[in-house]
This record gives sequence, C-alpha cells and structure tokens, in this order.
Amino acid sequence: MTKTSEFIKKISTEPVSSAAVTWNFLYWVGWLFISVLILAILIVIAPLRADFSRSLVQSPQFLGESFLWLALTVISVYMAYLSVLPGRLRSNFFRILAFLFSSLIAAALFRLTTFGLSNELIGEMDFYRGRCGIIILVSGVVSTSWMFFILRKAAPTRLALTGVLSAVSSAAFCALLMQFICRYENTLHIAIWHFLPIFILSFISSIAAHRFLRW
Repeated sequence: MTKTSEFIKKISTEPVSSAAVTWNFLYWVGWLFISVLILAILIVIAPLRADFSRSLVQSPQFLGESFLWLALTVISVYMAYLSVLPGRLRSNFFRILAFLFSSLIAAALFRLTTFGLSNELIGEMDFYRGRCGIIILVSGVVSTSWMFFILRKAAPTRLALTGVLSAVSSAAFCALLMQFICRYENTLHIAIWHFLPIFILSFISSIAAHRFLRW
C-alpha cells in the first residue's frame, strides 16, 4: 500500500468534516500569511513608483493590468487548492487561466513599438531595471516553498500540475506587487523581467514537485 493510499484510508476513517476543515484552514490562512509577509517586506525594501497616484487615477491600462494580475493570482491559487481534490479541477478553470495570461500578453504587446527595439533590449540589461525579475523570482521561490509545505500535507497525486499552479499563483502575486513598484512599462521589460520569471519558476516547480510534494 502506497503512502498516498494510507493517507486516503486514514482520513476516510476519521471525521471527514474535521480533517477537511483543518486542511482548508491551513491552506487559505497559510497563503494569506505568506502573501502579507511578502507585501510587508516589499513595502520596506521597495518604495512605490513615483507616478503611482497618477497611474491609479489616470491610466485605465494600469488598472486593467493590475486587475488581470490579481485575477490570475486568485484563480491559480484556487486551482492549486482544487488540484489536490479528486475530480474538482475542471477544464473551465484552465480556459480562464489561459484567457488571463493571453490578456496580459496582449496588454504588453499593445505597448510594442518597432522602432528602437535593439536599443530597448540593451537598456533592459541594466541591473536596476532587472531587479523586478530578481524580486519576483526570490519572492516566488519563498512563497512557492511555503505552498509546497502546505500542499504536501494533502498528499497530492498530480504533482507537476500542483507545483506549476503553486508557482503561478506565487509569482503572479509578486508581479501584481511589482505593478505598484516598477515604473518601466515597455513591452520588452514586461516580457523579460515580469513574465519570464513566472515561466522559469513554473518550470522549476514542475520538476521540484516530484521531490518535495511526494507524500
């Protein structure tokens, strides 16, 4: 009998409501805790962008993108939760996830200019501009590790999927916070330092999940 089978047998013989409530509480409170912790750390080390107030009032694109990042965070953290519950993660959720990603990519491409693209790429190699990617990666690793710790207690069976969804939710939340910190909005910057860290973290998490999510 595998460990997963033992876990299922164990919770099936215990009061279901008690086991479910305990893990549900741990998952959502744990996610809220790590999110607030990362928010607090970023408030200390990274001030708001200089044009934050103006963007909040006068930029519909800024508001729209912030909403999309928030929606991506919420849907992916909910999907990570559902991924450990047999039969609960439906295909509709993946369509929503794809739509949100596509909308964010479209918003970034909307700013694309064909002139001076090579100079723009050179500018993105600057360490200060690249700090966004570093912050998203480091914060995402911390948050994903914490989510792995919680999700492992539910003995997930779709390890890679759960790992990827955990990474997406963690990195998307960090990217949302970078909306309020980073003043660079050109397409290459968003692609290299905001989107790329999400894909890197997701790829690493899909592999690491087989080691750290196995019960």
